[in-house]
Amino acid sequence: MRRAFVVISIIILLVLIFSSYCNTFRSPPILDDYHSFIDEQSVYTKSLSIESLLSLSKSVFGWARWIPMLSFSIDRWIGNGSIMPFHVTNTVIHAFCLLAVIFLVFNLLKAAGEIDSSAKGISSSLIAIFVAGLWALHPVQTNAVTYLVQRMASIQALFFVTSMAFYVLGRRKHLSCGSLMQVFPYYLACFIAAVGAFLSKENSLMLPVMVLVTEIWFFSPDLHLSVWKRFLKSRKLVRGVLLILLLCLAFLSVKMGRDLTAGYAGRLFTLGERLFTEMRIVVWYMTLLLWPTPSRMSIEHDVVISTSLINPPTTLLAFAFLILLGWLTIHYRKKYPLITYGLVWFFLNLLIESTVVPLELIFEHRLYLPSVGFSLTFTCGVVSAFRNLLVRKTARDFEIITCCIFALLVSGLSLLTFSRNEAWRNSITIYMDAVLKAPNHPRAHANLAVAWAKAGLYEPAISEAEAAIGLGQEHHEQYLVAANAMVASLNGLGKHVEATERGEQLLKDVPKRPNIIAMPALHLNIAEAYLKLGRLDKAYDSAMKSLVFAQQLGHSQADLIPTEEMLTLILQESSNTWADLDQDGSPDPGRLPIKTWMAKAFLERGERGEAKKLLMLASVENPEDIETVRLLEEIKREDVLNNAQMAKEDMKEKYLSSPFSGFNACMALAYLGRNDNLPSSLRSLGEKFLDYAIELNPRVADAHLLKAWYLRDRGETEQAIASTQLALAVDPDYAKAWSGLGFFLMESNQFVEAAGAFNKTLELYPGCPQRKTIMEIISDIRQNVPFSTAPKNDQ
Repeated sequence: MRRAFVVISIIILLVLIFSSYCNTFRSPPILDDYHSFIDEQSVYTKSLSIESLLSLSKSVFGWARWIPMLSFSIDRWIGNGSIMPFHVTNTVIHAFCLLAVIFLVFNLLKAAGEIDSSAKGISSSLIAIFVAGLWALHPVQTNAVTYLVQRMASIQALFFVTSMAFYVLGRRKHLSCGSLMQVFPYYLACFIAAVGAFLSKENSLMLPVMVLVTEIWFFSPDLHLSVWKRFLKSRKLVRGVLLILLLCLAFLSVKMGRDLTAGYAGRLFTLGERLFTEMRIVVWYMTLLLWPTPSRMSIEHDVVISTSLINPPTTLLAFAFLILLGWLTIHYRKKYPLITYGLVWFFLNLLIESTVVPLELIFEHRLYLPSVGFSLTFTCGVVSAFRNLLVRKTARDFEIITCCIFALLVSGLSLLTFSRNEAWRNSITIYMDAVLKAPNHPRAHANLAVAWAKAGLYEPAISEAEAAIGLGQEHHEQYLVAANAMVASLNGLGKHVEATERGEQLLKDVPKRPNIIAMPALHLNIAEAYLKLGRLDKAYDSAMKSLVFAQQLGHSQADLIPTEEMLTLILQESSNTWADLDQDGSPDPGRLPIKTWMAKAFLERGERGEAKKLLMLASVENPEDIETVRLLEEIKREDVLNNAQMAKEDMKEKYLSSPFSGFNACMALAYLGRNDNLPSSLRSLGEKFLDYAIELNPRVADAHLLKAWYLRDRGETEQAIASTQLALAVDPDYAKAWSGLGFFLMESNQFVEAAGAFNKTLELYPGCPQRKTIMEIISDIRQNVPFSTAPKNDQ
């Protein structure tokens, strides 16, 4: 009977989850959805072959979030671009997370056994259902379930919780039976789930920490003391190894500290200010979990930055509260392991995103995994309080009353979740909700401006764009988004003169170090205004500036389509007036087909892929055009040369990826040794490995070239030149060696010889990534302007 009740309860919770999120299945993508997977070309696989799915590791996230990217790719492939499969998948993942939380909490309760009295008087299975139900139906989870890209958080949580559950189960069984072989499948499942977590999101780094905490909390309470005693009794060799590991850890910490400091360059707050502010935010997170009204939830929040421990004064109060909570957690660890474990889970899983990493200050989806622990603490605390209040009730009456109370809580949370999801009906409603709740947040206004503009409601779009610009500060990332929405809206209203004037003024007033992601679109909208006014030269200049900024952003070919379309319109107008757009003394496009003319323009700016595509289209439309045929044949010839150089260029790929021979291992260590952040002793060790590699096989050009860079770093330029010449003696057609030789020759003031080396580089490798820089250097050498700085990406 009890088992049937448990199964029915789980089914009811699953139904409530889908009921709470059913009004979101057609909600549009927002914010990070676009650059994370909608505009990410690696997601658009043509098949679900192993090769195409493995290629997802080449996305902007690499392997760190491969599983979520795989799920996005499958959703796109199944739904053919429809939004519903994405939302259904998010909800299904959330439902599986519910089951995983039940699995984990049930095993934690069994592990706690008689040592914890906080959940007595009611079965472990029901407690697990209460914890999971309160967690899964809490409205704060909408930011992780309805917000599509935050599937990354929910998938990571699914694997994380599953891994922990199998670990607890395995340890329980191991202690009872004493046989490792019998429980090995549980540990294997724990490991497999852990790998899944590591391939889902970086927060999974906390998984080993939580395993250690769980071991101390439930299985080996004196583990830390016994480890310390063993360390004191250990041999000197063991201590030495541990000391080296600690030194390596310290070195990595210093390096991470430098990287973190650099990450704050584009933020409105310092590392210290973030730490102070996050203390208040963490306390606010706790209040949100306890009082989850939709009016407190938003995709944006106005946050007052704490500049010190007493400014604002609530910072000190938050600090004192967290210290007190930490002390209570440690003090009552053994008496109430479940309640205190939930708090440790909550705080540790907030650690990465709520301390020193230079991320945005606050996002509700960050509570997805931590709130599992909070729900455990809350449920066990409430059950314990009810038991003390209802001491005269029988066990059955107590269980019935508790079930009724939690049923009411779960039902209320379900209604609140459905209500919160109403704000996600469309882009306008979600951004209006953000503006109402965060009226001083410039990004909220900028995003609403974009939503209004896309809906063709230009007047409110301009108003919101003005509000966003007025609220902006230094590093204001949404300035250009708002500016773009404003110019597009003025164009939509037919106010083209005002669009050009306002657009040019906004460009002059751009804040320092802005996020330029909207700059290409802004220039295209300004170009459209100039085109409507018949000012083709200005329209062309703006369109080409769009291309320049797209190049700075590391665009894909799809990103150049709007620029290509704008240039086509401009050239069509220009062909009737014979205007000289590029100021080279001849009309544009002249007698060339428009696509061929554009291909030449793209080639001059290093856009070979786009140029090739345009030339192939031009050859179909104009198969007898001599210039089109010539350029296409030239590109095909250069492709052969480029492919040959790319096959031999990347030392990292060649040696770090396969250090399975003595030579490759030495080369890998030598490559790693030439790092600016390493101490000189380790760099010297790296060079010794390189010398040994050269002894093993002196007929490898890479080894001599890497030796040249080591020599150059020590200021031995002439020896670096000689070593590079050895590399070229081994492989005369190695473009990277010719490039290195060019820089070394410049440093020794042999500029004419350097120009020759650079010309040889481009002759061998026409598509060289540094082509633009090399051509500028050659031009400057011809004008007798010396250079003495080599590029950092020399390997």
